[in-house]
Amino acid sequence: MKKRKNYGRKIKRNKINLYPKRKTKAQKILGTVLLVIIILVIVFLGYCLGKPLLEFFEKSIGTNDKAPAWTPPADTTQAEEIPEGTTAAEVTTSAAETTSPVPVEDPDIYAVSVPVSALQNSASLSTFASKAAADGYTAAVVTLKNSSGHLLYYTEVSVAKDSEAVIGMMSASEICGILSQNGLVPIAEVSVLSDNKGGEINGDMCYKIVDEPTVSWLDYFSTGEPVRWSNPGNEATILYNKAIADELTASGFRKIIQTDIIFPPFQNYDREFIAAEYFAADRYKLLKNVVADGSCICVNAEDIINNMEGSAEVLKNKTELSGNTVIVRIRREAFTAEDRYPADAAALLEDIMSLCRTKCAGLELVPMIDKSGFSAEEIAAMKQTAASIGYSDLYIK
Repeated sequence: MKKRKNYGRKIKRNKINLYPKRKTKAQKILGTVLLVIIILVIVFLGYCLGKPLLEFFEKSIGTNDKAPAWTPPADTTQAEEIPEGTTAAEVTTSAAETTSPVPVEDPDIYAVSVPVSALQNSASLSTFASKAAADGYTAAVVTLKNSSGHLLYYTEVSVAKDSEAVIGMMSASEICGILSQNGLVPIAEVSVLSDNKGGEINGDMCYKIVDEPTVSWLDYFSTGEPVRWSNPGNEATILYNKAIADELTASGFRKIIQTDIIFPPFQNYDREFIAAEYFAADRYKLLKNVVADGSCICVNAEDIINNMEGSAEVLKNKTELSGNTVIVRIRREAFTAEDRYPADAAALLEDIMSLCRTKCAGLELVPMIDKSGFSAEEIAAMKQTAASIGYSDLYIK
């Protein structure tokens, strides 16, 4: 029998190992690191691209579902005719003027007087202002020029700047700003003609001896010491007081109360040294020279009632003071029960203001209570009475 031939194929093997080799420890670590890096890259790309893509698809899908955006109806009013030749800038300015906000009026004034100690620095003034506002006051009166002529703020008025007359460290703007920040209407008080220090730094403001026009007249009667007074008939006095009033207004003070718009207590023997016009019956007309436009003039109630003498002499010129307000200062010691005035504080205020209205017909009056003569309870009652008889503003000094 013949042998079968073997037709099977011979399998060739190359040198490459068909079975995976066992990985080394280093290869395993490297593979793990690469896997972590790949996962981090995928997460990063998903964070960066996922949100924008979602928002894009949301907008694309939701666009057809949303109602069209609202548009204002067409203006059917007739457009304002612009004169030929008007520039764009002029049109813009005109539009701004018509849409500018209406200024807010000051609230009813319930004012407290700021003590000198509170003007030492901004911290002390802030403390006082905060407490005053908490106590219900809406305004604060700051004496910025006292009856000796000292300025209790740092002024830029050239006559007084850097002189001995300035004893204040804060500027008027700083004082005004602190009061306003605490919700108080800032009001300045300035003495006008009782101005010894002003006469020292500028002798042109003083009264002069008739026969010696370079020599200043001195008042020895008031204090026993030589005191200078400012003369309302001198241009230097007029300009100085106007500069102060303008500076305080520009600094933000809403009102200015002027005190001591008075003549010195001339004696009969002074007629030999002082010009005759300062003893004439119509000398009060000179006082108008130093009254600031729109200012408040502070006078003692008793001076109004007693035939417009003393601090009220300026009010004899009523026809020229229609734009000013009269602050009527009420002092308990000037109206005693012995003189048949009411002992009740509220009734006293009502009686005094009634008498003053008769004397000052045509002028706006505002009561000021000198708190040294009244208790807190009496002042509260007077405040209520003042409002009931038509005085929404009230000053407490």
